[in-house]
Amino acid sequence: MAESWKWTHSWLNNAPSLTGFATDPTAKARIMEYFDKLVCAMNPDPSNISHVQFHPCARNVTLEDNMDDDDANYVNLVNWVMRHSRCGINCLHYHKTTKQMRTTYKPITREQCRKMQDDFKDTKLIIIDEYSMLGRSMIATVDLRCRDIFGVDQPFGGVYVVLVGDMRQLPPVFNSPLYSKNWNHMQQCGGITYAGFEHCVKLSRIFRQAGDEQAPFRDALGRLSSGTCTFDDWKLFKTRDCSILRNEEKEEFRHALHLFPTIIATNEHNRTRLIELEKPVERIPSTNNLSWKTSSGTTCQRTQLPLLLCWAITVHKSQGLTLDRVIGDAGDRKSLGLTFVALSRTRKLSDLAFKPMFTFERLQKLGKCAGLNSRMEEEECLRLMSLLPKD
Repeated sequence: MAESWKWTHSWLNNAPSLTGFATDPTAKARIMEYFDKLVCAMNPDPSNISHVQFHPCARNVTLEDNMDDDDANYVNLVNWVMRHSRCGINCLHYHKTTKQMRTTYKPITREQCRKMQDDFKDTKLIIIDEYSMLGRSMIATVDLRCRDIFGVDQPFGGVYVVLVGDMRQLPPVFNSPLYSKNWNHMQQCGGITYAGFEHCVKLSRIFRQAGDEQAPFRDALGRLSSGTCTFDDWKLFKTRDCSILRNEEKEEFRHALHLFPTIIATNEHNRTRLIELEKPVERIPSTNNLSWKTSSGTTCQRTQLPLLLCWAITVHKSQGLTLDRVIGDAGDRKSLGLTFVALSRTRKLSDLAFKPMFTFERLQKLGKCAGLNSRMEEEECLRLMSLLPKD
């Protein structure tokens, strides 16, 4: 690619229509053929790479300072084709509002790449905790970003990666779980990445609800996680209905943390408790004030520590926490992961209370949650993988 090459509107005028890219294989092939020719015209020799900025198979087209939005969008598009079409990864998809091809994987500048290479130069191992929340697109993004940073065209740039967590807990937000059987192009890349993990170690001992006294609670949670709760399990949970607790127990829960399924319910509870204080909000000066400019040029300054009201938090925020006392609201959603996390944060059943109390019918519906069968199949695969001899 000649360094004097400039981006012009002629490329836009010659480009085929993007209509049908997502649904019509013929249109998709025509569009990809055009951009493949465009790539070859700019870089006839893919092996002639002056630097590895994002991906080992591509060079980068530099954005000109005076480019308009359309030109910049097509430069980004060509960068994606250059980086991925040669290595068999198709991360482009059709965007209905802007009628541009784009990807969920965001590029970084040379300066950002160099800084990250410096920050991670001694990294040999990456541990990702709470991996039930890690979706297919995200793990693909982590994989590609590691290749960017370490400049090695191997999974995660040749760095060891360990996934830690409980797949029975909350699934990813706005993403497909790693065990999902439905995916788009980026999620398909993530599925290939996830399939590359070859070893599994299963930890079977439960430490949070430990001891013989908590065995009924522990067993009920186990059945809950697989969608097979019995009526006896529900009756056990029903004993923690806040409305039937003794006054002494209610007093013990007066300052307990509340768990809500939505941020709206969480904020409403926190506002109510704040109003009940009948005191003004304290302004706390920060000792490390920062000022910065946004992309629009607006100057911002932080003059207070970023404190949050915390009489209540969302169930998502509670994942990974062990809490002393909890008043839980499992909500109305038929979400197995959310219900399991909400009910399993305490060490003892007596440290848990429900307000409002859910019905047995709600627990029964959890056995029909979308994705449960796929998750159970994945758990069985992991169990069998854990039995294989380790190298």
